[in-house]
Amino acid sequence: DDLFFGPPITTYTYVDDAAGWTPNDPSDIANPSTAENDVLVQFGTAEINGDFIAKNVMVNSGSTLNINAAVEVVNTLISDGSTNIYGTLTPNGATIESNGTITLKSTENGTSAVADASNTTINGTINVERYIPASNRAFRLLATPLENAGVISANWQNNTHITGAGGATNGFDETATNASSMFSVNEQTLPAAFEAISSTSTLLEHGTGYLIFIRGDRTIDLTNNNATPTATTLVSSGSLFQGPYSLGLTELNKGDFQAGGSGSSLIANPYHAPVNMEQVLNASVDINQEFIHIYDPTLGDRGAYVSVGFGTDENGSNDITNFTFGANSGTPAPASSASRFIQSGSAVFVNTLDSGSDGSAMPSILFTEANKSVNTPSTRSLERSTSTSNTKFINITLYDTESLANDLKPRDGLTVRFSEQYNNDLQMTDAYKSVNLDENIASVVDGKNLSIQSRDVPEAGEIVNLYVDNYRKTDYTFKINLSDFKDISKEVYLVDHFVGIEILLENNTETFIEFSIDPSKTESIATDRFKIVFKQNALGLDENILLDLKLFPNPVSNGKVFVNLDDSKFADAKISIHTLLGQELITRTLSPNKSTYTLDVSNLTSGVYVVSFEANNGSKTQLLIIQ
Repeated sequence: DDLFFGPPITTYTYVDDAAGWTPNDPSDIANPSTAENDVLVQFGTAEINGDFIAKNVMVNSGSTLNINAAVEVVNTLISDGSTNIYGTLTPNGATIESNGTITLKSTENGTSAVADASNTTINGTINVERYIPASNRAFRLLATPLENAGVISANWQNNTHITGAGGATNGFDETATNASSMFSVNEQTLPAAFEAISSTSTLLEHGTGYLIFIRGDRTIDLTNNNATPTATTLVSSGSLFQGPYSLGLTELNKGDFQAGGSGSSLIANPYHAPVNMEQVLNASVDINQEFIHIYDPTLGDRGAYVSVGFGTDENGSNDITNFTFGANSGTPAPASSASRFIQSGSAVFVNTLDSGSDGSAMPSILFTEANKSVNTPSTRSLERSTSTSNTKFINITLYDTESLANDLKPRDGLTVRFSEQYNNDLQMTDAYKSVNLDENIASVVDGKNLSIQSRDVPEAGEIVNLYVDNYRKTDYTFKINLSDFKDISKEVYLVDHFVGIEILLENNTETFIEFSIDPSKTESIATDRFKIVFKQNALGLDENILLDLKLFPNPVSNGKVFVNLDDSKFADAKISIHTLLGQELITRTLSPNKSTYTLDVSNLTSGVYVVSFEANNGSKTQLLIIQ
């Protein structure tokens, strides 16, 4: 006979709630379980709070196992009772049997994930959760990683209100208007269009992205639009999807964005794990491989789209968005945590883009298990990196002034980047602007609105046209951040056509520009009210003395503001103060024999004003705050 001698196989057993584990918790670093050991929950409720590996994991009927960390299973995971996984499950080639329940959990602390399951056999129903924090009443782009989940009423509607035409007759929750709160996208229309679901008896489809308005859990008062939002956890139950997932002409919009169609397709993450979208799009056909568009519900009042562009670092640390230029901006993390890693239960927009004419594209996308990125945090802010680039940029973030003062989220944003590798025509390195419900800001090329625009190094006199619409407030602030344009002898100005002013933007710093809108005046709310203009610094980098001319203090609190000037370089200089709407309030000629000039502003009320300097060697515009 053949004989085999080896170490004994230990079964780490949770005996019951009184006796606990024997010989010990399998995640105990002093005596951890290995790929040769079994874990058994015999009776009671067991908790494992550290990462562990096991050959077999078994949960008896009537017992519960809560895995609050990562678990790797080599052979089998058999749940005759209840198994709740809060961390990452690495199933290898194991067989998973859900005879009782297996729930992939999601909480405010993060969402579970399933690593590469290509060779895994999964039998039985799996429950998948998606935690929604109590942030604001807003739409979200959601999906389920399950097949055969059944109808919407048996899944998500158990955890949040879903409303629609016909009210209770069609299974919806009743409201006074029965306005639809859940939509899918018809990708075959040009442009693609949201379509309200007809009833909650509609199947919750795997691979379908849904736009759903989340008010909170089902305790929310539907008669009160100002009800305080609550957190909720959406639950769906079915068969966990495994293997490759392909999208083709029946799922993707054929309209070529560059040739005039919208080319927008809403695609769902098919897996219960974060997915690296750069990897997915690199293998796509006739799809813009540079950008994705994520809906961030925390921006503004009802959310806004964030365009994410892929940088060179695989960890996403120098990705860009329309709110920040990533690694090259030198600024802190942006207001949005949107990144290349789309989370489980999420959906994003991509754009069809090829060299053909409108409608000729043949788009396709393939997801594989290798695209999973299970070590990515469930919310990942963009990080700075040490990489360098010759790319210059302008970031403009739009706030309503009150929100900025209270350190709240912005309404929208855009990025324009400049490099010799780009040109000023519409190109694949431009990100199409997804339209928000509320404010939109974009740059414009050939009549197309862009959230991220790529341009050649700017020439003197060059203009970047801006587009702003859907104003919901009256008082706004631009936060404008730009890199250094001095080395190419350029000055950058924001032009406000309505007020009739040009404001110099400071290099390597943030410039805050307040403005107001008057809905009764067409010019005030015109979509083309603003533009960026580049001018030649004719005096050279070190000679323009107006760059060193300063106001102080700013803000002003005692009714007097001082103007610094150099009597050896000034001849005739004039200073004027205007309101943000362009009304001239004060005009003074400055004395050339003084180094400091005092300006009396005691008659002006508290607010923000535009101060213009004019001299024989240039002009400059600044904002003055009077408290």
